[in-house]
Amino acid sequence: FDLAAKFLSKAIEQDPHDAKTHYLLARTFMLLHDRPQAICEIAKAIDLEPNQPAFLKLRDDLH
Repeated sequence: FDLAAKFLSKAIEQDPHDAKTHYLLARTFMLLHDRPQAICEIAKAIDLEPNQPAFLKLRDDLH
């Protein structure tokens, strides 16, 4: 999962407005047991797409 996090972070550098990539990175951080980073990334995803049910569910799961 560490490699996935690095790959997704690079993708975000290329396109910081891609909400789905922020979401995928949040899920990856969750699997890595890095809750603070997961919360940060899901917040960014929700800022970009506030009505996406999967994003809202992950946010709720993290709290």
